[in-house]
Amino acid sequence: MLMPMFSMPVKIYHFHRSFFVHRSFFVHRSFFVALFVFAFGLNWLWEVLQMPAYVKTSASSWQAKVLVCTVASLIDAVIMLGVYGLGWVLSGRLEWAMGRDWKVSSVFALGGAICAVIIERMELAFGFWSYSDRMPILPMLGIGLLPLLQLTLLLPAALWIALRLNAQTKR
Repeated sequence: MLMPMFSMPVKIYHFHRSFFVHRSFFVHRSFFVALFVFAFGLNWLWEVLQMPAYVKTSASSWQAKVLVCTVASLIDAVIMLGVYGLGWVLSGRLEWAMGRDWKVSSVFALGGAICAVIIERMELAFGFWSYSDRMPILPMLGIGLLPLLQLTLLLPAALWIALRLNAQTKR
């Protein structure tokens, strides 16, 4: 009868401890907002510039192009947060990518490349888009070079910008 009474404070302690662990997210909220905003902005610009390399969008009106680029860039920004979240889960630390380390950039580049290959293969297989003759194709992967470079380069770039902005605001 005494045992459940003594175990109750332990459960409450674990609840509070997990609350404080998750609370660190709110401490870094401005970093995550910057990460999302810069991932969105960089990807939107890239999407606009690579539009002629896709068949369906090259002949669209500018309003349709803006909408397609916006939706695709939102998805790319969510992918950015997903790669960060996966690193958080695997490392057990929310701040796992806060240091300016080439290994962290490599993880983001690799994560972006893997996501790009999966997304491009699926979208091509389901016929959501096709490439124009302006898209350089990677024969071994069966996808375009531009979307592969997009996530491989822009995920680490957005992280770098967000980290620099975060470091400047803490000064």
